[in-house]
Amino acid sequence: GTTLLADLLGAHSQILAVPESQFVTDLIRVAQWPEGKVGVEKARMVLEASKRYRLWGVGSPLQHLSGSESVLLSRVITDLVAGYAQLHDRHSIRWWVYHTPSNLRHGVTLEWLFESARFIHLVRDPRAVAASLMRVDWGANSAISAAHYWLESVSFGLAAESNMAAKVMRV
Repeated sequence: GTTLLADLLGAHSQILAVPESQFVTDLIRVAQWPEGKVGVEKARMVLEASKRYRLWGVGSPLQHLSGSESVLLSRVITDLVAGYAQLHDRHSIRWWVYHTPSNLRHGVTLEWLFESARFIHLVRDPRAVAASLMRVDWGANSAISAAHYWLESVSFGLAAESNMAAKVMRV
C-alpha cells in the first residue's frame, strides 16, 4: 500500500520517503490557528509521547528554543525531515514523501502549511485493507469495522480531490 509506493518513490536520489508520522496529526491538533504556530512546550510533549517519532531516530528540532516560544508548525516538520535526511546521509533531497495514511484527513491543513505540496490518493482494494488492518494491534478487529475505516478514508480522499483538484492524483 502506502509503504510500497513510498519506497518506490524514495528510491529516487532526490526523493526522501520518511517513516509514517502520525505525530504530525497530533501537532496539527495542538497548533494555534490561523497562525499555524505551535507552542514549543506542547510540541515537545507531543513528540516525546510519540512512538512513531522515536522510530525516526532524530533529535528534537526544538532543543534550541525556550518552552514559552511558539514556532511555525511547517518549520518543525521541515526540520524533522531535514534531520531524518541527514541521519540517512541523503543530502541532495528535492522532495520528500510523507506517506501517513491519514494525511488526506488533514489535506487542506497540510496544503496550507506547505503550499507546494502534492498529494496521492491511493485507493486500495477494501479486502486488502481489511486484511492489513486486522493483523495490527491498532487496527480494526472485524471486517465490518475495517470496511467502515476504508469507506471513511476513501471519503476523505475524494473530498480532498474535490477541494484541491490540481494537487491530488488518485492511484
